[in-house]
Amino acid sequence: YTSAAKAALIVATNPVFTACAVILFMGEVWNWRIGLGVALSLGGVIIVITQGNLALLLNQPLGLGELYMFGALASWVAYTLIAKK
Repeated sequence: YTSAAKAALIVATNPVFTACAVILFMGEVWNWRIGLGVALSLGGVIIVITQGNLALLLNQPLGLGELYMFGALASWVAYTLIAKK
């Protein structure tokens, strides 16, 4: 339902979403290094997915494959948080 490249990029953001979830739900401390890492990682993924044309984000809806991959990502983050607890 989606390309392997898009799926791989979505999965590659797992550490970013895990770090944000740990900060939000488990009380970890946020600092500038984490913020910079999150911003650079998400910025890079967005640039690669849109091939430098950021207008694609507004004009192209998420497909079923991307939604499945974000669901898998959410499951992986939830599993990591449960395992950490």
